[in-house]
Amino acid sequence: MFQAAHYEFVAGADAVQSAHRIGRRLRVGARIAMCRIDPLRSRPADIVKAERGMQYRYYFGDVQSLGFYPEWIQKYWARKGYNLDILASDLATIKAGTVDYVGFSYYMSFATKAHEGETHFDYDEHDDLVSNPYVEKSDWGWQIDPVGLRYAMNWMTTRWHKPLFIVENGFGAYDKVEDDG
Repeated sequence: MFQAAHYEFVAGADAVQSAHRIGRRLRVGARIAMCRIDPLRSRPADIVKAERGMQYRYYFGDVQSLGFYPEWIQKYWARKGYNLDILASDLATIKAGTVDYVGFSYYMSFATKAHEGETHFDYDEHDDLVSNPYVEKSDWGWQIDPVGLRYAMNWMTTRWHKPLFIVENGFGAYDKVEDDG
């Protein structure tokens, strides 16, 4: 997965550079699905777990907006024994081809908590999400968190320093067909 993502980053950065060569005023953006990750409790381990979850889930935005791989992901790859095929020329392309803005969707927030004895706080979305008792849930079980949209926008602006573009936002519920007669 990480190797495929790397090739995606290089191709995307190359496309950004091509667009800028075609027209200096052309703007190219990235798109992410933003689901803020909160710590379930104010325990320090839960806070670290939530921060690592945000880093892991949004490192794509880091690479595309900032033009480099965060140090933590490189350490994660080394610890896991992942040996990615990343050339110096790839890194130069990524650095030169950062996006001009970030488009995002926002429908819900997530919550997580640390496992007992955890030391690296690796995040696995399948195993690490928990229900947040402080927010309501939609019919689909999505956590309804409108304040999370503001938090997410502040977080992305502070982290990536790019204009933001909301491409999707809403509420997930079951549709009900009614006959008005």
